[in-house]
Amino acid sequence: MFAFLLVFLGVFLVLEIFASQIISPLYVQVVNEDKSGVVNYLKKIVSLAIYKEELSMYKITYGEGLENAVLSEKLARDNKIQKLEQLLVNSPKSRDVLYSLFLLHQEDGNKIKAEKYLQTAREVDPELK
Repeated sequence: MFAFLLVFLGVFLVLEIFASQIISPLYVQVVNEDKSGVVNYLKKIVSLAIYKEELSMYKITYGEGLENAVLSEKLARDNKIQKLEQLLVNSPKSRDVLYSLFLLHQEDGNKIKAEKYLQTAREVDPELK
């Protein structure tokens, strides 16, 4: 019985040591209240239902500017999309504008719009891959 307990304890300790080494560095940053870690964490969960609750909780510590830090890349991307779509009104067959819109929508996770722009860009330039 004692030998079994010793083996069990040994296996448990080895697993604990292994698990402690694979904890996400992002988790460690969040636990240590590193603002950049919290921003990265919130960026990863922005599309999940718990985002607003988590954001509210971290706003208490980091203030109102936290949401801008989390959404800054998306806001910049949306601004670029808007400008490119305005350019497209004047030049609807601009391959570069169409391809840039494809890339931005793809980055944004909007696959349907991205494919539409890629298809249109390929109609303008069939050699585009």
